[in-house]
Amino acid sequence: MIVRYYIGRVKFQRLSLDPSIQRKKQICFLNPNRKVTTVNTWRLLCLFISISTIGCVSNDGSELPDLSESIRNGEDLSVYPANPEISGRIEFVREQTFGGAGEVFFQAMLRPAVDESGRVYLGDRLLNVIHVYQPTGEYVTSMGAAGRGPGEFMDLSNIEIQSNRLYAFDPRQFRISIFNLDYALIEVSDESVSHAQVVIPLIDTILIHPEGFQDIRKPEDTFPPHIFVGGKDGTYIVQLRSNPVAYLHNAEYEGTVRYYRLDEDGFIHSDNIFEQALPSPLFHSDQRFAPFVPPYIGSPLVAFSNRGELYWTGAEEFLVSVHNTAGEFSHAFYHPFDRQMITLEEARNSIQMAALRPSVVEPDLPDSWPALEEMFIDDENRLWVSTIVEDFDIYEWWVLEDTGELITKFEWPRDEPIELVKNGYMYTRETEEETGLQQIIRYRIEMEES
Repeated sequence: MIVRYYIGRVKFQRLSLDPSIQRKKQICFLNPNRKVTTVNTWRLLCLFISISTIGCVSNDGSELPDLSESIRNGEDLSVYPANPEISGRIEFVREQTFGGAGEVFFQAMLRPAVDESGRVYLGDRLLNVIHVYQPTGEYVTSMGAAGRGPGEFMDLSNIEIQSNRLYAFDPRQFRISIFNLDYALIEVSDESVSHAQVVIPLIDTILIHPEGFQDIRKPEDTFPPHIFVGGKDGTYIVQLRSNPVAYLHNAEYEGTVRYYRLDEDGFIHSDNIFEQALPSPLFHSDQRFAPFVPPYIGSPLVAFSNRGELYWTGAEEFLVSVHNTAGEFSHAFYHPFDRQMITLEEARNSIQMAALRPSVVEPDLPDSWPALEEMFIDDENRLWVSTIVEDFDIYEWWVLEDTGELITKFEWPRDEPIELVKNGYMYTRETEEETGLQQIIRYRIEMEES
């Protein structure tokens, strides 16, 4: 049976659950000629005579948000027209499921990673193991285990793949384990070959020198840190973030998230390459609850390209700045976006823990929701950004060139988050409502110009 339903302006269709039948998930619009939506590069025309933030107006009449000092001092700010015309369509064809009921059971599934052959790697943070699946969905083998030995983990925080190398991060042991996936490209078609015989070799381990944190860590920072791979050349980025608990001791405290370079010998460079201000948290009258940042307050978003570029936005506005891994400003772009008004009921319902909802009171509310919710970069250096729209069941996703030029928009259910786009496929996460079991779904991306 085919069930059709509408969300916003876009038609969805959900087909039979029979796995033998492909499912076309989404129909939406694509710009058929990118040259039509040209980059409206606008050199800053405002004269800044003080360090204070000043708003500006673009040459098409759109009011710009306040600009940070780095962008104001830069020369390249592209301002795009509001509500660009979109025509054509994009489709997502459901093809394969990974990690569902079957070979293994996940307790805390991490964001997936995918190699050049299409194999899918799913980490489990609680069990400290990585499970490997063929592109066809068959289970292949597992990598790592709980422990302190080579290739083992005490806290598997995240996994990433660059140039067919899998980087597994264990902040509790201050190390990065690197596996060579070229040796894993084996077709497991012989039933006599057991999963345990498919070995993915550990080829290197980077030990992060703990003393390096002495120069950069503040007492109020959350610990251990988060680590990214920022580029095909294996550039490592360390992230340190202030803990909201610090506000309990100092109401005037200003939290930050900071990024540092980590070299291949495990040494941290003490000069931060980038720093972001964090929004102030809310406090519950019951001191058993720690301060928290509610979803309706825009939190900074950051994404790294495989060229080693850092994309940053404060999320309040659709304003993105681009920097290199030395922290040097490259360019920025801005899309006018109508932010949604917020009500007290909506703000409270956005908080998952019901006991915290009374902490939200009218005087603390912003006038509107942030413009942006999520941001990541695919393997072709296209930027995928989810925006908050009137229908709270969905996000409107924007796909952009690295210059900020719009490629397409589409709408997608909030409860099926997009985790990764690679090799022409989109990978999403689905959660079974009754059991809480999660699985990763692969969709083939089809773009058609009209």
